[in-house]
Amino acid sequence: MIRRKSQRKYLIKRWREMRRQLLAYTCTGNFEPLHGLRVEMKKVRAFIKFTKAYTRKKRTVAQPEAIRKIFKRAGIIREAGINLQLLKRFNIRHPAFREGETHVFEKEIHRFRAHSVQYDHCIGQAFRYLLGTLHPVRNRRVRHWLMRQLKTIGGIVVAPSMGKLHLARKKIKYLLYIHGLLSSQPALVSKINISYLDQLQDAIGKWHDIAVAITMLDAQGVGGKTAINRMKKERNEASADVHAIGDGFWKKVFMS
Repeated sequence: MIRRKSQRKYLIKRWREMRRQLLAYTCTGNFEPLHGLRVEMKKVRAFIKFTKAYTRKKRTVAQPEAIRKIFKRAGIIREAGINLQLLKRFNIRHPAFREGETHVFEKEIHRFRAHSVQYDHCIGQAFRYLLGTLHPVRNRRVRHWLMRQLKTIGGIVVAPSMGKLHLARKKIKYLLYIHGLLSSQPALVSKINISYLDQLQDAIGKWHDIAVAITMLDAQGVGGKTAINRMKKERNEASADVHAIGDGFWKKVFMS
């Protein structure tokens, strides 16, 4: 059984780590702490989805609005930063697009860092609320949840649909995040090959990032034929990697 005490410990760890990443980003403006902050928020979202799966209450816990808004603001910065990196990486010259993304990037960084104290306060309030919603979870419910996630992931990966691969990755990441909560109950997760799932989600992530970038640049009319062809080649290689890693999913996901 996953007791309230274990859940509380897990959430408090997320709270402390979120505050640490927020402070680090406020002080340095570096990309890494911002990414770390978003990852911690994803872990909280995964925890909430997990609780919805086992609760019998008609009224389930929703993701706190404060965390959702902060995550969205950080996402705007991340997206603009990735776009600028792509322009540099593939040597794409488009002054107007670069100027627009730079403006968004710098404006949102200033706005985010200026509101860091307010964000810290809102995060604290959100976690205090979440800590009051905890209920113990029986092992059979956890096993049912794990198998449901794996069946969804396997159903997509075994017969790959590129349009659904991102959904599979989200499911994998939720499972990996909840694995941190379940680590105190090794009997529940010992047979699941976590390393393989992480490798699979990483491969899907690389494919998804380049596929989204191609679509975005094409819609904006940015990038010449040579650059786009290079990107498409990289996308196809990433897609082949996903297929190779996903092949034999059920044999790979369970450790013998």
